[in-house]
Amino acid sequence: MDALGGPARLTEPRLPAAPEDPFTGLCPGCRFARVVTSRRTRFTLCERSFTEVRFPRYPRLPVLNCDGFVPAPSKDAPSADSDR
Repeated sequence: MDALGGPARLTEPRLPAAPEDPFTGLCPGCRFARVVTSRRTRFTLCERSFTEVRFPRYPRLPVLNCDGFVPAPSKDAPSADSDR
């Protein structure tokens, strides 16, 4: 309650978990996941949903099991262009 006896209000919106947060499940480690941010919120977009309708465009987090999960390439892995 606030000073006038009314319900307390949040002054700033609460953002969803950061992509690095382990509580977001499999998505941060998937090559098809992309984080979409707007001014006040953040969503995880499943790009696999563009080609396969069985995958939700914005899955409910945490995703703990997904048939479409493909590990994202590690940042340490050499790219195909690094041989040049």
